[in-house]
Amino acid sequence: MILCLVEISDDKVSDASLSAVSLGAKLAGETGLSLACVAIGEASDSALKELGSFGVSSLYLASASELTPFAPAGWAKAVITARDESGAKVILGGSTDRSTEVLARASAKLEAPFMANCLNVTVASGYQISRLRWAGSIIEDAFVSDESVAVFSVVQSEVAAPSGSTETEVQLRQLSFEIGEAELRDAVTEVLLPVGDGVSLSDSRIVIGGGRGVGSPEGFKVLDELAGILGATVGVSRVVTGLGWRPHKDQIGQTGTKIAPELYIACGISGAIQHMAGCRSAKWILAINQDRDAPIMSLADYAVVGDLHKILPKLIEELNALSAKS
Repeated sequence: MILCLVEISDDKVSDASLSAVSLGAKLAGETGLSLACVAIGEASDSALKELGSFGVSSLYLASASELTPFAPAGWAKAVITARDESGAKVILGGSTDRSTEVLARASAKLEAPFMANCLNVTVASGYQISRLRWAGSIIEDAFVSDESVAVFSVVQSEVAAPSGSTETEVQLRQLSFEIGEAELRDAVTEVLLPVGDGVSLSDSRIVIGGGRGVGSPEGFKVLDELAGILGATVGVSRVVTGLGWRPHKDQIGQTGTKIAPELYIACGISGAIQHMAGCRSAKWILAINQDRDAPIMSLADYAVVGDLHKILPKLIEELNALSAKS
C-alpha cells in the first residue's frame, strides 16, 4: 500500500497534499498497490469525495482533539500507526512546514530513509527520484534502495484534474493510539489569523509579488489595486519584511511561504535563490524590473524591463477597459 499524509482544513484537502496524493496515485498505478491517506482532525464528505477522485481507497483518521491544531509528535505517531495497520511501503506528504516535520519525525522512528522536496518518484528496483536541493537552485537525481518503507515529501505543483474513471468510495478508518506527554510536549494550541485577508498565498491561483523595487510601503497600493482586479494575492520578498513594509506572513521564499500559482507577477524583485525557492513551482512567471540583468529576468517566462510604477497603472487601465467592454 501507498500512504499519503494529507492536511485538511475548512472541508478541503490542501493543494500541497493533493500534489502528494497525485504522485501517490501515479505510483499506485505503476506498482498495482492500493492508495490510502492519513489525516488528523475531521474529514468532510467533500474532502472524502476529493480524495476518492484520485483513487484513494481508505482514509485513516486520528480524531483526538489534543492533536489539533498541530502536535508534530502526535501527528507522527498517527502516521506510524496508519503505516502499521496498512503495511504501507511508501509514505508521501506535501512539502509544507507541518508535513515535512511530521514525516521527518515518522521516518526517524521507523528508521526509514526520508527524501525531501521531491519533484518525481519512479519505481525502479527501488526508487528513482528527482528533487530540489540548495534552496531550489539545482535538481538532484538520486536512487533509494528498496526498503521496507521509504518516506518522501513532494513539492507542490499544478495538479491535473483526476480522471473520473479512477473515483473510488473512500473507507473511513478511525485510528486509536495512546496519546501521552511525549506526543504533546510541543504543540500548537491556538492559531490567530488576521480577519478578511482573502485567499492565502499558498492557495492563490494568481500571486503578485513586490520587492525592494516597489520603493516604499505606499508603493504597494498599485500592487493591491491590480490584485483586486485579478482576484490575486499580494506577496513580498524577504527584504520587504525586513524593512517593515509588509508583515512576515506575506513573505514568499525559502523562509516564507512556498507558492504554486498559475501566474506569478514579480514586481521589483531581483530573484535571489531563497526567493526563487518559494516561487519556482509557479506555472508562469512574469517579471517586471528596471534591471534587465536581475537574476529573475532570465528565470521568468516573460520579462518586462521598466518602472513598475509606470507599467502597472497602464496594465490596470487596460484591464479596466476590457472589463467595461464585457
